Amino acid sequence: MKNIVIFTGQTASGKTGLSIEYAKEHNGEIICMDSMQIYEGMPILSACPTEEEKQAAPHHLFEFVSPLENFSVSKYSVLAKQKIEEVIAKGKLPILVGGTGLYMNSLLYMKLIDVPYSDEIREELLTKTNEELYKELNNIDPRSELHLNDKKRIVRAIEIYRLTGRTKTEIDKENRVKSNYTAKIYMKKFEREELYKRINERTKIIFDNAVDEVGHLMKIGVTENHTAGGAIGFKEIKSYLNGEMDYDTCLEKMSQATRNYAKRQETWFKKNEEIIYV
Repeated sequence: MKNIVIFTGQTASGKTGLSIEYAKEHNGEIICMDSMQIYEGMPILSACPTEEEKQAAPHHLFEFVSPLENFSVSKYSVLAKQKIEEVIAKGKLPILVGGTGLYMNSLLYMKLIDVPYSDEIREELLTKTNEELYKELNNIDPRSELHLNDKKRIVRAIEIYRLTGRTKTEIDKENRVKSNYTAKIYMKKFEREELYKRINERTKIIFDNAVDEVGHLMKIGVTENHTAGGAIGFKEIKSYLNGEMDYDTCLEKMSQATRNYAKRQETWFKKNEEIIYV
């Protein structure tokens, strides 16, 4: 078995700083485990490690995918496993960092098949409300554990069913395998009030600094139909740039979306008994 270390947890919980200190102390190299930090051209929006932070320890698989590409979990799993092997071959410790639970599961518990995408199906589904999508998902996959507010993954689950005739729950169950890695999984625990304060403070910083970034993404054709366009803050800042909402309204909507995401992350990670809280 090969040893790896994972720093995961809720958004704004300080994973980057913890991982860099650990890498410096344990001869480690950091590998991205965040579904938005893989994209180019949106380091502020995705709260990517800064260039200064990247200089403190080697970083891999950050900012390497075009935001116009719908990057899949299975593609991530292949690349991350390759990078883990490269780091081990150098005699270094692979340290995976990010709050995307599905990315973590793809490395530790699942053998993924690469289900194709359909822009046509996705565009149709995105016109529906969360409630309409949730009802459709429950009709085809009553065992699904996706939350009503997790629109991106609900759309993907329905899309997979329409393309394959099989539910995502069935596919995930069949593809569950024993990991090749011995993983220590660390997560910093915060009281909800403290975490929300951190989220609100960081959201304002991101909003104030990501306006030009979102403007560029819009200019090159990124929309909510793209995976990168699902980044929290993209649609809010887009609305602000289009004059559809004022600054304060957009900031509050972005903060609320981030808090909702943190709740979903908390629910996801609670199920994992291997997590070590620090």
